[in-house]
Amino acid sequence: MERKRFVITVTNQFCSMGRVIARRMSELLGVECYNDYIVKEAARRLSLPADVVDRAEERSGKIQRDTLFPTLIRRLGDQTNETQNRIFRTQVDIIKALAEEENCVIVGRCSDFILDGLDYAVHIYIYAPFPDRVEHCVKELEIGEEAALRQVTEVEESRVAYHLNYTGFRPDDRKHKDILINSSLLGVEGTAQLLAHMVRKKFQLPE
Repeated sequence: MERKRFVITVTNQFCSMGRVIARRMSELLGVECYNDYIVKEAARRLSLPADVVDRAEERSGKIQRDTLFPTLIRRLGDQTNETQNRIFRTQVDIIKALAEEENCVIVGRCSDFILDGLDYAVHIYIYAPFPDRVEHCVKELEIGEEAALRQVTEVEESRVAYHLNYTGFRPDDRKHKDILINSSLLGVEGTAQLLAHMVRKKFQLPE
């Protein structure tokens, strides 16, 4: 029997539990979840520390929408430093190769844009109310509420700026998403179960 091809991209608000949900969804679907691997592989190829690659999205400054250019190549030189550009180009190659080689779940890294138009891809955006994300930040990073408020706001702004600069659209743009879901509604397990069920229905996979 021919293997059903699929790749799931998961973009998420900072501290919305999106990465945890993506990993759990991949377990339910019996496929790999790629997040840290992309960071480590890009770091290896570029001979950079992994933390530099991992935090590239979180170090972007605010970028105005009207500064964007219509093509990817021109975006690569706009409002970003060369290290970020090298990281992005390398991650594009890694993500395209993963999507071609196997069924998988890919977290973040502008994978929604990189695999846009792929007929066997489903693009998911996971969000959560601001107070819930602050609470998750306090628990995950073990910091005070005031610091968590600052962290959630600043990191999310940087991530949106990074995504805008390289893709031309916000990470929560409905025109580029198949599913948008509030993780606080069902929690980690419930959200992962629901998303896995939807993927199985979409690709006619056995339950």
